[in-house]
Amino acid sequence: MVQAYSYIRFSSKRQELGDSLIRQTKLRDEYLARHPDLALNPATYEDLGVSAYRGKNAAEGNLKMFLDAIKSRSIKRGSYFLIESLDRLSRAEVMDALELFLSIINSGITIVTLLDSREYSRESIRANWSELIISIAQMARSAEESATKGERIAGAWKRLRQEAATGKIISKNAPAWLSVSETGRWIVDRKAASAIKRLFKLALAGKGCPTIARLMNEEGSTTPSGNPWTFGTVNFTLRNRAVLGEYVSRKSKAESIVGYYPQIVNEATFNLVQDTLRKRRWIGGRGSHSVQNLFAGMSYCAECNSRMRVVQSSDKTTDKKLRVYLRCQLADAHAGCHQKQFPYL
Repeated sequence: MVQAYSYIRFSSKRQELGDSLIRQTKLRDEYLARHPDLALNPATYEDLGVSAYRGKNAAEGNLKMFLDAIKSRSIKRGSYFLIESLDRLSRAEVMDALELFLSIINSGITIVTLLDSREYSRESIRANWSELIISIAQMARSAEESATKGERIAGAWKRLRQEAATGKIISKNAPAWLSVSETGRWIVDRKAASAIKRLFKLALAGKGCPTIARLMNEEGSTTPSGNPWTFGTVNFTLRNRAVLGEYVSRKSKAESIVGYYPQIVNEATFNLVQDTLRKRRWIGGRGSHSVQNLFAGMSYCAECNSRMRVVQSSDKTTDKKLRVYLRCQLADAHAGCHQKQFPYL
């Protein structure tokens, strides 16, 4: 059977929480049901929360992995590439988008746009060159829409920066260690700020996030929201640029306002901790290239319903890893759960 490869992309977390992923998956499955001669290859490709405006998905996302597989001939000529519409492939300037589009079909791959069930291949365009004109028009429109949106967002950020420079609070969303006074000024929760500084001190001492979570919980400390510390909350807080006083857009990390919040941690300490975190790698996450936990994000504790994560035992004399276990993240963090760990291998 002819192999079909699925590609799903959307730009923001809000789209993931909406129906974008469901809609694109449904369109793919409906198309495959109408074409029983196609077999969906297990090596599907997804760029969830990745923009295609400046070609980031093709430069470093999973689309790049697909393109590399074509070049290495791991993906055979005659295969099908299923996407919702051409703007999922690229929203870059039309010449760049066209170059990407042609590189795929010139490699013998048929591109299918699921919204309109159009098929683009060397043969179809040779037989009807107007198909190429249609594709160019769609790509040009996508680029124009993204450019217009970019200009609108840039204008909004310029206004927000101007308002923030006057001391105005521009968003109700704020870190949990901050609140707003009646006069419209930030109030720092000193206890929470002290806990955050303690996190960074432990990280600088070489402690990993799981160890920091255990120590903080054993000391009776809680997160700024009042919850027990876990691997995830420690990791998130140590990477959160809000501790520097920086406001970062939830939609685009490239957009930020420096000096918006009261500063909790100095920049030198923050940067040193980032270097420390980069040298560490959690084997249970989906972002690692050597993920060992096949159930990451899908396995939960029977006692407290928290997520399970991979932990390893080691011989402290040789630092050799011995066994791998699944363990409740709250139990691992000494945060109230007493569920035992389970052998993974």
